[in-house]
Amino acid sequence: MSDVIGPLYNYANHIIDPVRLKVSGKGNMKYLWKDLGALSAHVDTLTFGSNAVSSVFGAPSQRPLGNKYFIKSGTCSDDDSTEECKGKDKYIYINNVPTGKVPCLGQLGIDLPAIAPFKGLVPGLIEDVASINPFAIFNSLLGKGGISRKCSMRTEDVGYEGNYTSVSKCSPPTPPIQCLPQISENFTNIQNNKIENNCKKKYIFFLAFILTIILIFFFSHKK
Repeated sequence: MSDVIGPLYNYANHIIDPVRLKVSGKGNMKYLWKDLGALSAHVDTLTFGSNAVSSVFGAPSQRPLGNKYFIKSGTCSDDDSTEECKGKDKYIYINNVPTGKVPCLGQLGIDLPAIAPFKGLVPGLIEDVASINPFAIFNSLLGKGGISRKCSMRTEDVGYEGNYTSVSKCSPPTPPIQCLPQISENFTNIQNNKIENNCKKKYIFFLAFILTIILIFFFSHKK
């Protein structure tokens, strides 16, 4: 199964538990300070991926959660790949660790405060959502493209926080993230800019996909 979905990584096993944080049910000031530290530690886990806030309370250090790995996916191209990768197994590099660079927020008018790198679980979730490119999905459904078969030898970190090793595999480059304004342009601008018909079809597919998700969510929660 790990060849298909990658190695197992249980986030719950890597979050600092209440025992290590010395949480107590006692109501005196000594333990209140430790309880506040435990609360701030879990806030750090969600937001910063480090002990940016909880260090004040003496909480244990943290690292961004998630894992990195290569997953086998087909064969590299004999024409476009580098010499050492032609006809070899193709590997896709998966990075589930937040980078601290939450994409697309600037185009939405959101500026994150420069308190500390946002490498917690919530910013990581936003990064994952932004990495889902609807155009690539629809192109694949239409049989027009997909993940590139042009490979080169890539050396990347594999493993999880504090346990990384460098691994080299024949892999295509990671595609860039397309931000929301590129897929939310209204149809008036589409007509004014004379976008080709195939681009209009992609917008229609995308809107239909969103509508389908909304309908599924609505009917699944309707009593």
